[in-house]
Amino acid sequence: MTKSFIKYSFFSIYMIVVIMTSCDKNQDKTIANATINFYLPANNTTFSEGDTIKIEADISADVSMHGYKIYLFTPGESEPQLLVDRHTHGTIIYVRNTWIVPSTVGKGKMEIEIIALVDHEGQTVTAKKEVVIQ
Repeated sequence: MTKSFIKYSFFSIYMIVVIMTSCDKNQDKTIANATINFYLPANNTTFSEGDTIKIEADISADVSMHGYKIYLFTPGESEPQLLVDRHTHGTIIYVRNTWIVPSTVGKGKMEIEIIALVDHEGQTVTAKKEVVIQ
């Protein structure tokens, strides 16, 4: 046997072992126990242009999470407005944000949605509050 044959044989065996033992992306994943306690604003609070909306919530999970996003949208519409995109880590995340209602925002019944990014695999948990913009 030649040295190159032995070298390629070992390489081939190595690659087979690596492929067979690599992680399976489709395997069952443990779902993290995550919750959002959404405190402010209160449901159905009315705001006007120039008002400051306090957005407060506590997000908790049994794993270290990867942040949160806050959206404002009109129910039934597909294009929400991103208010906050925060990348942070921890098993408890304290959401303490404010947003000033601009003149360009739509009027009527709206929803504020917090989406907690539990992991980088796409697992999320959400909570919503309805508000009225006049």
